Amino acid sequence: MATTPRTRYLVTGGAGFIGSHLCEVLLSSGGSVTVVDDLSTGRESNLDAARSAHGDCLTFVQATVTDALAGLPAGGFDGIFHLAGLSRVSRFEMGQTIARRFGFPQDLIKDQGLVTTPGRAPRPRDVSLDNRQTRAQLKTPMRTLDEGLSLILETAKSTIL
Repeated sequence: MATTPRTRYLVTGGAGFIGSHLCEVLLSSGGSVTVVDDLSTGRESNLDAARSAHGDCLTFVQATVTDALAGLPAGGFDGIFHLAGLSRVSRFEMGQTIARRFGFPQDLIKDQGLVTTPGRAPRPRDVSLDNRQTRAQLKTPMRTLDEGLSLILETAKSTIL
């Protein structure tokens, strides 16, 4: 009996909160996922649930997207989810967009500016996300934040039904 090849996905920023949940959805739908994340804001432990349930179908590459591109197979993916950001967006703006799209009150997201909180790790002044270099290297068009969130919502609905 011939087996159907798995759909292969690349998820950049996949060790973040949204990325790790997207990976779980893609893996649950029978796909295989390669995650590229430099762990500047994500945590590899966010992938623990996906790795426990689908370990043989999940590959993690700790690197910046720019550094990882050279080692990734050209045309080796059926779908690319670039969660490191299609356009420059601040974390506050991203939080607002996610809250709005998932039906949470936007006032739950607070702009902290450059607040210095005890125990908080140092951060650069500009923490907006920008993927111009990645877009220039990849042949597959990448989705905007809104398009990616729409796809997550659509995929979640179809797997729940």
